[in-house]
Amino acid sequence: MGTALTVFFVNNTKVQISVELLSLVFLTYFNGYLYTKYQYRKPIIGRILVVNTVSFALGIMLILSFYNVDILLKWLTILLLGLAYNSRFLNTFVRKIPLLKIFYVGLSWALVSAWLFLPKIDGAIFWVSFLYVSALVLPFDIRDKSSDKVITFPKFIGVAATKRLAYVLLIFSGGLSFIYFNTLYAVAFGGAIVVALALVYGASESKPDWYFSLWVETCCGLPLLFLILLEYF
Repeated sequence: MGTALTVFFVNNTKVQISVELLSLVFLTYFNGYLYTKYQYRKPIIGRILVVNTVSFALGIMLILSFYNVDILLKWLTILLLGLAYNSRFLNTFVRKIPLLKIFYVGLSWALVSAWLFLPKIDGAIFWVSFLYVSALVLPFDIRDKSSDKVITFPKFIGVAATKRLAYVLLIFSGGLSFIYFNTLYAVAFGGAIVVALALVYGASESKPDWYFSLWVETCCGLPLLFLILLEYF
């Protein structure tokens, strides 16, 4: 779903969407997701590292074949941010820092959409993406409130206040989209905001895991889906 969100934002710039771009974005999110989720599964960690290595090599080949050194350095920076977030090879990683997780994830995702393929950071895309993704991390913190070993917003300010924080982030994100994006993109993104607000409202520890892994994660793909529907139907 991260790939779909990046395509939505990048398509709103002068950068042409290509197979190479889609492949590189997919490999970026795939590498980060696979390693973060399965790095502590000892029976399969060897295979995970092999897949990560192959994906990394493919990413390097794509960049050297179709892009330039500037994009390579940006890509490596984003990957290093991902490793610093949560890596078994580090004694201390960002995920252990209280309350920082949602903003760090938002930063990493925003850099892919607003910086990786552009000469400089697109401020509008960066802030819209940063606020949106940061808000979508909060329902997962609500789900994991009892099991998280670090201080998260639900632990610190409670579930109700965490939901209010998510509402504020989403509303600001949507508001910025109507200021800086054209009408079609703003309406598509606004539709995704409405769905995200409803899902944040319904989030609780008692909800089944699929509520988060399916519905909440789907919010990253909704802006592009709504854009396609508005353009072609």
